[in-house]
Amino acid sequence: MGKDLKGKDLGVGITQQKNGLYNAGFVDKLGKRRVKRFKKLQECRKWLDEAKYIDEHSSITEANTMMVDAWFEYWISIKEKTVRPNMVRNYRERYHRNISKVIGKMLLVDVKPIHCQKIFSDMADEGYKTTTIYQTRITLYNMLDFAKEDEAIRILKA
Repeated sequence: MGKDLKGKDLGVGITQQKNGLYNAGFVDKLGKRRVKRFKKLQECRKWLDEAKYIDEHSSITEANTMMVDAWFEYWISIKEKTVRPNMVRNYRERYHRNISKVIGKMLLVDVKPIHCQKIFSDMADEGYKTTTIYQTRITLYNMLDFAKEDEAIRILKA
């Protein structure tokens, strides 16, 4: 059990460095050590809980053959347990109305930044407001970042 700089227990897998950053880490079911740093303890705990849950319940063995639609369903099933219902509704709406028709039938590993830009360009051409395009961007980024962070695939470089 890790402790913070004041000696308070942080929980299993979490420690605080002398510079104030929090480290979260665990060993996944494949024996690989997963570690990430955070400025805030709350973010650290959230990531650790999500990462452990995914590791425990993940059945993704062939990410290179997974389509974006399938990845979305997997991702949204995780999000349903970690975010508010209204956010899940927004994610679903943006995905089904704007994202799926452009990249839904593509393999997840084949998605490139130009495909993402096409989603936004199509929305602008259809007259969507900037805030709606931004919400779509957030949905797309969260979904793809989750895939990258989970190391199921490597789509985009940071």
